[in-house]
Amino acid sequence: MVNENIWDVLEHQEIDIEQEYRNLWALLKKPMVATNIYGSGYITLFEVIDREFINLKGRYTYVDFNHMLTGIGLGVSIGVSSEIALNELDRFVELVTSFLTEIYEKNRKNSRYHFNNILAAFMQNVDLIVEKTNQKLVEINKNQWIIVPNDELVTTAADTILPDDERLALSILGYTHYANKDDLVEKRNVLRQLGNYTEQERKRRENDDIGFALNRTSIRHGDSGQVSMSEAEMNDYYDLLFREFLIYLTEREHDQFVKKTKELKSRL
Repeated sequence: MVNENIWDVLEHQEIDIEQEYRNLWALLKKPMVATNIYGSGYITLFEVIDREFINLKGRYTYVDFNHMLTGIGLGVSIGVSSEIALNELDRFVELVTSFLTEIYEKNRKNSRYHFNNILAAFMQNVDLIVEKTNQKLVEINKNQWIIVPNDELVTTAADTILPDDERLALSILGYTHYANKDDLVEKRNVLRQLGNYTEQERKRRENDDIGFALNRTSIRHGDSGQVSMSEAEMNDYYDLLFREFLIYLTEREHDQFVKKTKELKSRL
């Protein structure tokens, strides 16, 4: 048996989704935020969100934080007994992180709250959760965060497109979000955008399988002339097409490197 120090043990410890959910709630409920409004003393991060809730952009039509949590299927008790799946933990992290970053930004101007490191502690837990589950936080709009798989190919392709089209780069990251796993409409939307972005370059190809996929699998056109597939088969094929786009985009960077290297060699 290999002897491990405490840091090795912690590093290799498997994540417990339900316990991490409880831990985040425990941090939200710790009275460590100093404030001189609504009386003096310390309040919790949960109370901060609840008091600022009506002014938060992401509240939609909800007027109370508790009701919003209930409305999206998340409990408000740290002693929650029902099983928590990873996508539910992700949803909770996305929501609370988005609200806290918006509040923190506003607080930098008016200094209504002194977080006394509790906000940093909450975000430290969040960072470790997404790292342990091989995911990452992505800001898709100002103070709107989502969690997506930490896929190097997806990230590289998004970074490649980012200087030209920020919205498409975010769409690439969003394609792998858990909410879009079986959403054919959203997948078609992203694939259509990728098709339009690469259209001119692909026209120079003799055999464009990507073009066939876009035109014959209900992405660009309706039922006429489309290949017959079940929704499950189509869903899997769309994912294959998405990976093909990623490879195409990253290969383009490789081709540019080869071309530039050839030019540099000619200078010798």
